[in-house]
Amino acid sequence: MTRSLNFAIVGCGGITLQNHLPGLALCPDVKVQALCDANPATLETARQHTGAPIASTNWEDVVTRDDVHAIIIATPNFLHPPIAIAAARAPRVSWRTIQSVHASPTSTASRAMGASRCIRWRGWRSGGALGPGKHVA
Repeated sequence: MTRSLNFAIVGCGGITLQNHLPGLALCPDVKVQALCDANPATLETARQHTGAPIASTNWEDVVTRDDVHAIIIATPNFLHPPIAIAAARAPRVSWRTIQSVHASPTSTASRAMGASRCIRWRGWRSGGALGPGKHVA
């Protein structure tokens, strides 16, 4: 039995609807488990496209879920650092934060996000649950 990789997406606007969701749909072992957007109407549109069982307007509810293995952050750039850092600090070995769209607007936030990703990436790779590691930018 193949284990699915459960994704959460924080930010469900045009980039997600036009790029992320079609891309994830091409991966047979991927499931969109949770969605988050500040706009309830946008969130509902994405939920209808994916059938995701979890939809929230609060990103903290999504990044702390035990049934989410990876997260796509598709919010405005200035919102990336707190979401990425919280996701990277989440207590699960198989976690992988995927920083979407652009890097952080400040060097301090970029360093903090990078350090958090690096720590989690090592844990994810050492667990081996999803195969060999891939490039991390």
